[in-house]
This record gives sequence, structure tokens and C-alpha cells, in this order.
Amino acid sequence: IHPHSYTDTSKAVGVRILVDSWYFVNFWSAHLDYLAYGPYAAYNKLVTSISQILAGEHPRSRHEIKNNTKMTAWRRKSAIVPIILAGDFNCPSHLDWTDET
Repeated sequence: IHPHSYTDTSKAVGVRILVDSWYFVNFWSAHLDYLAYGPYAAYNKLVTSISQILAGEHPRSRHEIKNNTKMTAWRRKSAIVPIILAGDFNCPSHLDWTDET
């Protein structure tokens, strides 16, 4: 881990990692809010339109990560130093909505 590269939000942490003697990768681990999970909103019958479901899929924590000072700088230079964003995004998958499920 590169010194002084650690950054965080309420839902994620980010660091710059030296992979080889000359190659860096910026890595984020995120755990987004499960309460904004669209299928829960659709199931509870209080949400009646797709626009309401989609609005709930954009919680504040995603904006915190996107607008974090280091993340913003790292995104600007992502053609040189790639960014890996991993974690639990608590969002539906196209695999959730198949005939088998």
C-alpha cells in the first residue's frame, strides 16, 4: 500500500497499491446501503412506479464515494492508473430476474 494514499467515506475505503516495482492500482472496497435495494421497494407495495424505485437506487453513499477528493483525482488519471471498485453494492442483478428464480 502506497503511503498516504488511504482515503475513506462512511461506506468505503480506498488505497493505492504498488503491484509491481513500477505499476500502481487504485483500489476501493465499498459496502453500500441495503435499504436502497430496489426489489425491496417494489415488494412492499408502497412504491408504485419505476421512477420511485430508480430514485431509491441512488443513495447518498454512492455520491460520497464518487465525490471523494481522492476518488475524483484518481478518476481523472484512470487511463494511467486503473481503479478497481469492489464490494457489496446491494443492487439487483439481471440474474435475479430469470424464469428460474
